[in-house]
Amino acid sequence: DGRVAATDPAGSSSRSPGCPARVEVATRRRQSFMLLFVDIDAMKSINDSEGHHEGDKALVDTARLLEETCRSSDLAARIGGDEFCVLLTDASDGAAKTFINRLQEAVDEHNRTASRPFHLSLSVGMAAFDPDNPGSIEELMKGADEAMYEVKDDPAN
Repeated sequence: DGRVAATDPAGSSSRSPGCPARVEVATRRRQSFMLLFVDIDAMKSINDSEGHHEGDKALVDTARLLEETCRSSDLAARIGGDEFCVLLTDASDGAAKTFINRLQEAVDEHNRTASRPFHLSLSVGMAAFDPDNPGSIEELMKGADEAMYEVKDDPAN
């Protein structure tokens, strides 16, 4: 399932080791999938202005929103700091965009209803795994990370 934040209050997950195994299975089955990198915007500002206890809440909130947005076949994991990755199994570019839109709707609803002294905002980058031209997981992660920073650096976001 897509559960994340199963091991500590700051949202880290013991589930991330499943990612390479899922990539291997997808490669063998010649399935496409999407890898998304998710970064909490202005995390340093949240920690500096509101304290690390509020930063921890931002991590837990993000993990919960990812878990609620993932399908049971997807995998989400905190990969360090304020970054998470999501592996959308058997998914296309369109499915990833749908996931990102659903995640944004969930974040918007969270910001309307949560009693937090900060506004949660996420930047999401994505990279596609092509089973006909499989690269390494490292190349895929680099592509998703670079796409996330393009989104983060875009003044329109």
